[in-house]
Amino acid sequence: MSVVFVIVPSLAVGGWPLLAAAIAAACSALGYHVLKGERRQTTAANINGSVTLTLDAQALSDALERDETISVFQGDVTITFYKDPRGRVTMHVDGKNKTEAELREIGQTVMNRILQQYAYQRVMQELEKRGFTVVHEEVDENQVIKIRVRRPV
Repeated sequence: MSVVFVIVPSLAVGGWPLLAAAIAAACSALGYHVLKGERRQTTAANINGSVTLTLDAQALSDALERDETISVFQGDVTITFYKDPRGRVTMHVDGKNKTEAELREIGQTVMNRILQQYAYQRVMQELEKRGFTVVHEEVDENQVIKIRVRRPV
């Protein structure tokens, strides 16, 4: 017997540590480096473009506390995640020699991977909590994750 299901984060269980782990894992997989404690110096002279995107998932918004930020960078692109005054998780993408369209595409790619990683971590936590054992796991060329589990009888 098999089942296919799509997970969309909607519950704020796990909080900031789970979100931070999802951001770090997703961004690292895409080749970004997480800034720990320091902020990259960005000035108008070295930024050609920037875009701001909202991560449209209530779970992520609930997981991030106000005034907490995570920044990642790769080459001349820096992405900063923070909770905006309205309470939504926002990512600000800055880049040198990048158009707004390129930065928006970069941001969308990162956002999709973070949402996938967050959902994956939540599913794995729930499976473990309910006593399931992962028998097989694979990620295909389209980044679709397939997990086969078994529950001891």
